[in-house]
Amino acid sequence: MGAYHVIITLFLLWKDTTCQEAAGYSLQVNRAVTVQEGLCVTIPCSFTADNRRTFTSSTGYWWKYGSNDIVASNDKSATVVKPNFQLTGNPDIGDCTLTITGARKEDRGTYSFRFEESPRSAVKYSYISPMVSVAVTELSQKPEIYVPGKITAGQEVTLTCSLPGTCSGLSPAFQWTMGDQKMHKDSSTMTFTPSRSDNMKIITCTVTLPNLVTATQTYINMVVQYPPTFTITGEIGGKILQKTETVTVLEGDSLRLNCSVDSNPAANVTWKKGEDDVPSSETGQGLELSLTDIQTNAADTYYCVAESEHGKFQCPFITDPPRKPDVTVSSATGGQLEANQSVITNEDGGLSINCSVDSNPAAVLSWNKGEDKDSNNIIGEGFTWSLVKITSSESGIYRCSARNTHGSNETRIQINRKPEQNKESVVIE
Repeated sequence: MGAYHVIITLFLLWKDTTCQEAAGYSLQVNRAVTVQEGLCVTIPCSFTADNRRTFTSSTGYWWKYGSNDIVASNDKSATVVKPNFQLTGNPDIGDCTLTITGARKEDRGTYSFRFEESPRSAVKYSYISPMVSVAVTELSQKPEIYVPGKITAGQEVTLTCSLPGTCSGLSPAFQWTMGDQKMHKDSSTMTFTPSRSDNMKIITCTVTLPNLVTATQTYINMVVQYPPTFTITGEIGGKILQKTETVTVLEGDSLRLNCSVDSNPAANVTWKKGEDDVPSSETGQGLELSLTDIQTNAADTYYCVAESEHGKFQCPFITDPPRKPDVTVSSATGGQLEANQSVITNEDGGLSINCSVDSNPAAVLSWNKGEDKDSNNIIGEGFTWSLVKITSSESGIYRCSARNTHGSNETRIQINRKPEQNKESVVIE
């Protein structure tokens, strides 16, 4: 009788744990899973037991096949030998999903699932087929650097580095470098303000996973956008220009100017004289403006203009041929006065006369009284000369004279206190 009892017990135990084709029991899971060392993998798994998918107070166990080692379970009293294995599915709803975090080479092997309903239930089953074969390979996954749109010089930017395949709960170590310079450590983000000199610098993110000696890294060539800057070089009469903001040229000279623009993205470059485009040619190093047989009327401000998505920028260049003074006289109230024009004012009226001079180089200007150019009867210097009150003795000819190294010129006017009958006159009240 005792021997018969033992045989029955063994039979029931076998039926409970190993019958792999019992009706109403099935398991759906990938038979082979590969994960890189240090990374994580979630293995979806579902099952039925006793033709059901819903249970109460059930427990699940993942075992390493060929041993008695439990690697993951929701049974708090079970001894689990692999803390990086978790039963993340809920057996009460037929979910046996297994998650492996921070995979190690010793995690390689074949694993099977066992289900037990509540202690009062007879539903208990070990699923021998299918089982899951887990392979752990060397870490080859590269980090990814996220760039939030365009990077512009002078504007703060934050880059983010992440390693696909890592799980929450793991704390990788991050190291950032820009060129040869270490920037940040132990942070998945790097915030900085780039300059134009940072364009095309290599940004590297290195990630080291816990318990791994080998690190993995990736890099990007950082593209920094910036507005145009100008470099203007030139040659006049075969001589290289040393200073190119303003240049003095002689009539008949030839002038060659090359405008080189550095911008990202590339700018559209033109030469303008005032508001008008002027003919120019590309040189491979920039845009060249060529002026030949320069005459006085070529004196103007020329602009190298660069337009990009950052806006419109221009660099002025002034050509100023030397010339003797050109003198213009005007009254503060009556406008420009012609040479030798007679100006009449009341005795009690004040008079302000302005003298303007266009010359290169700048001229020395003086006011003289009297017709004799050789006299040194200088009554004032500067652009404006004023009479507070006109008297008889102050009537006469006044000359605005200007002189520079290229010659001299003057304009004279006649100032009278009372009108004269035989002269064309302008009355200033």
